[in-house]
Amino acid sequence: MDHLIIVGAGDYYRQIIGPAIDTLVREGQVCVDAVVDIVDAFDDGSFSFFEKATYLKREKDQSLSSLLSLYDSVDPVILLGHANQLHTQDAIDLLEAGFRVMLEKPYSISSAEFAQLQTAMEKFSGKIALLEYYLSMKAAPLLLSFGHVARGSFYTESSHGVQVVDESFWQLREKIGRIVSVSVDVLEGEGLTGTVAHRGPHLVDRQRGGGMIFDLAGHALAPIVALSDVIGNIVLDDATTVRCAWAHEYAAMAKEQYALPVYHIGESFAKIQLCTDSHVPITVRVGKYTPSQANQRGITLVGECGKVFIDLSDCGLYYEQQLVASIAKLPKTKYIAVLAAALAELRGEDLFVSQRATQIAQTTQQLVLSLVGLAQKETPLSVMYDTGADPDTIF
Repeated sequence: MDHLIIVGAGDYYRQIIGPAIDTLVREGQVCVDAVVDIVDAFDDGSFSFFEKATYLKREKDQSLSSLLSLYDSVDPVILLGHANQLHTQDAIDLLEAGFRVMLEKPYSISSAEFAQLQTAMEKFSGKIALLEYYLSMKAAPLLLSFGHVARGSFYTESSHGVQVVDESFWQLREKIGRIVSVSVDVLEGEGLTGTVAHRGPHLVDRQRGGGMIFDLAGHALAPIVALSDVIGNIVLDDATTVRCAWAHEYAAMAKEQYALPVYHIGESFAKIQLCTDSHVPITVRVGKYTPSQANQRGITLVGECGKVFIDLSDCGLYYEQQLVASIAKLPKTKYIAVLAAALAELRGEDLFVSQRATQIAQTTQQLVLSLVGLAQKETPLSVMYDTGADPDTIF
């Protein structure tokens, strides 16, 4: 049984990882030794695992390795889901102290930081797993069908894994033929998902990893990076374009509520045009405050002989509009696949066939940082749109 220590008890903890970990604890797969945050007192009755966990307050400038040194003997996995700007340095600190780490995105908020993290990851190979929700959970049916996720693994053997409903699922790669184009949408306009008003300034301030390219482009690109043997490697060249836009509501909040200068306000919508070294064009759109009261998430692979669509909201995989497989997305279990894949990787098990999930996430993070650099060349607030705007009409 793996021992976990959770760092960060905010929105991510309450809505995403907490319910999944609670389920894993009840199933006897993990135990939680401690929860770490910066508030004076924390009494969480939402999750049963907290009854046996210790709450640890982290003081200003205190290293996590010193705070958690008493847990060395149980070789815990430290899950970092706290403020974006702390991810890289805390991960390096923990790795150097001998801990195993699971790290949430963004893994770094600058190229310089990411270079430091990559150096540490090479030095402490196998001791850190980079978490990526869309890669390890939402796109799992697509990746399993294309042979990138191992049969006989969690994904095919667990009740939380992929459920195949049509045997054509296993022949999709051959059925659609050579892929000629890819399009990805991760657009959120529904309820709390469609806004960042409840999330804090780190989702808005580019200096802290804010903006929708930082927040959502990794989700959009990771499954595409995983398919590099099918569509080729993404290349950034003179043909790469990044166009950004800002919702009026979002920009007003950034200036009035968070007092951010204009040049620090990350985009709320972006359209990205890419290509692979096999000349496969890729269109990616990411954003919030659009479309109106709905989420529009999915990957479409158009082949010479057919089309495949993975709905990244309900996690169903469709071949020519027929459902062939899905993975259950339930509030209490939707993050289990991500945690299970990461824990397996830290145990030395390979759930992904051609490259490890962490390698895919590394490549994706480098792409995201490069795209953020291109986005920062756009004039801030130069293109504005109303909340709920049709994404096709923003530019």
